[in-house]
Amino acid sequence: MRLCALLCVLLCIQLHRRRPNFVETNSEQRPRRRHAGTARSAVELWRGIRALAPPGPLQLAGGTNSATVQQLDPHERPAGIAFGGSARRLLMPLLKEAQNRGQSLRDWPDGWDSGLAAVQQLVTPWLERPC
Repeated sequence: MRLCALLCVLLCIQLHRRRPNFVETNSEQRPRRRHAGTARSAVELWRGIRALAPPGPLQLAGGTNSATVQQLDPHERPAGIAFGGSARRLLMPLLKEAQNRGQSLRDWPDGWDSGLAAVQQLVTPWLERPC
């Protein structure tokens, strides 16, 4: 999988004759359960690709979850993190309920508040991390 990520970056450079504005690592192979092991894989890929990627921001993705921040050393700072499937799994019941009500999640105050509370477990550890 690491080779695949590297090849994508190199292809982008070759096709566009410039580095991408933002590179995202993705360690996930579908289908996959999200747990500490997938978080570890995402961080290991991010670590491995940093030296090979073109200069610029490098974001974690694929297998990321609430355990991801614990896998990083205190000095390691990814440019961002994409929670994708973890966030989707938390929000999907609320999105379906909003759809059944004929409104968007943003227009359903109780659903919106529940959604924010649900994803807070993913975001809070990153916000509390010392700079």
